[in-house]
Amino acid sequence: KEEVAVFLKECRTECRTRVALSGVGLFLLGGLVLIGLAFQGRKVDIDAAAALLWILLLFTAATGLGRGFVQETERGTVLALRLHARATAVWVGKFAFNAALLLALGALATPLLLGALAVDTSGANYGTLSCVLGLGSIGVAAVFTTTSALVAQSSSRGGALLAALS
Repeated sequence: KEEVAVFLKECRTECRTRVALSGVGLFLLGGLVLIGLAFQGRKVDIDAAAALLWILLLFTAATGLGRGFVQETERGTVLALRLHARATAVWVGKFAFNAALLLALGALATPLLLGALAVDTSGANYGTLSCVLGLGSIGVAAVFTTTSALVAQSSSRGGALLAALS
């Protein structure tokens, strides 16, 4: 119950401020455009496209997924969260939001990247692709959520420490 409340609070906060969504969305779009321009007219195989997709998703996640705990500390609302929910519930709620956001970004980026690179997907196994994309996104979200919690507890603020640790 507490986990769902934290997840819904994250969704409401993001709908109000759109900080993470605009940051990761713009980075994803810019990265897709740059990759498309860099490989324009060149034949790209499916393995290279997969590597480019994961690089794009990892750097996109680094730009905005880890800000959850850091923003709570900067706003001074971390004490209110500690009073109303257990620490594990706060982590699970923030992790669920990060995972949902990264899963949505992966679902959006995959067809756009494959289309921009004109990859031959005739032999692709979409079930395996979906499974790997889902599990990988959940793992990346867990790493960035945990790292965000560690950075928020440190004396220094900022995304530079978050990106370096992640």
